[in-house]
Parts: sequence; structure tokens; C-alpha cells
Amino acid sequence: MIGMIITGHAHFGTGMKSALTLLAGELNAIEAIDFEEGCTKTLLEAKIDEKCTKLLEVCDGVLIFCDLLGGTPFQCAALYARGRKDVKVLAGTNLGMLSEANLTRQFIADLDELAKSIETIGKDSVLYFQSKTEGN
Repeated sequence: MIGMIITGHAHFGTGMKSALTLLAGELNAIEAIDFEEGCTKTLLEAKIDEKCTKLLEVCDGVLIFCDLLGGTPFQCAALYARGRKDVKVLAGTNLGMLSEANLTRQFIADLDELAKSIETIGKDSVLYFQSKTEGN
């Protein structure tokens, strides 16, 4: 199975994990890392290393979900994953991506395949809703 880490600014990581727990019930091999005010980039890098190391003891790979492309959590995750085949990073995370990843990671063992699949889900789950008004 592929492990998951959810990270982002403020309480994004723990908040999204909480929302995923509400949808899916008990979660296995999923960690959250919050990048809160006062947390340094060095400390965040250490937390990512610690959580990845823990997950890789029991998982075949780790997919790190970040809130913003280019943000500090993404930069730290990308730096950690650089040159590694067992850790991949996605940015722009939404709850649909996390829910789908939680379900499919049990069946898709290839980390690249899973990451690409979840990237597509993320893009497809964003919608600008426009209601039709009278006269249209």
C-alpha cells in the first residue's frame, strides 16, 4: 500500500485529514503535517523526513499532498522527493483527491500511476457552477 502525507499552511494538513476521516472512517498510513506560524523551513523539512521514514517502514511508497504549488510545504516536500522513486508530491490538494487516493492506493501499487491518476481527479473535481437565470 502507498502511504500518504497531507501538508500545508496553518492547519491544512490536520483539517483535511479530519475531513477525510469523516468521509472514510478510520485511516491507515496517513499522516498530517501542519506548517504553522513560527515553524521554520528547517523544522518542516525534519517533520517531512520523520513522517516519510515512518511510513516507508510499512508502505511501498509515499504520496505527499500539498496545499499550494510553490508554497513552503510544497518546496520542502519537493526537495525531499527529489531523485527518489519512493516519494512523489502533488500540489493543489482538494478533498476529492484525498478521498480517491485513500480508496485507490490499495489497488494501484505503482506510485507514478497513482500520482497521475489523482492529479487528473483533482483537475476534474474543480467546477465553476453557474445557475441558469430566468430569461437565459
